[in-house]
Amino acid sequence: MAGHERSATGKAAPPRQSTCCALITTVSFLVANIKVKVLRAGVTIDQAFDAWQKELVNHRSSATSSLAQRAIESWSNRSQVPYWQVHTSNLATGTPVGPLRAGTTINFESIASIDGQGFFLEDMYLITATGAELLTPGVPYSAEAIEAAMRK
Repeated sequence: MAGHERSATGKAAPPRQSTCCALITTVSFLVANIKVKVLRAGVTIDQAFDAWQKELVNHRSSATSSLAQRAIESWSNRSQVPYWQVHTSNLATGTPVGPLRAGTTINFESIASIDGQGFFLEDMYLITATGAELLTPGVPYSAEAIEAAMRK
């Protein structure tokens, strides 16, 4: 990834000062959407994406940069986020077939790009009958928290 900076969460962006605020805003929308509330036993991957998309669209009016606005518009279309995925993290990794089952460990990966800039966030969850337990708490999400972690 020549000419790019990488953070612990996989956010990749050209190191241009003029894009800094737009990138932070765009990452903020991606972060807000990784905490999808519908994850539980019985939910399908399509339902998880639909919930992620709905949350993304809910942020449209607060998108202040053209990059964030274009990202929301683009990412709202599933064909524009071909690497967005949920996969299992049990003994056999793979894409869940059918609804999620209680006891399954999944990785929720909102992977998207806009204007040649990649954005990647991932959280691991244990699926339960009534919800999902976040197994990766404490991961820095905000630009400030990521930068502070990278300085350590």
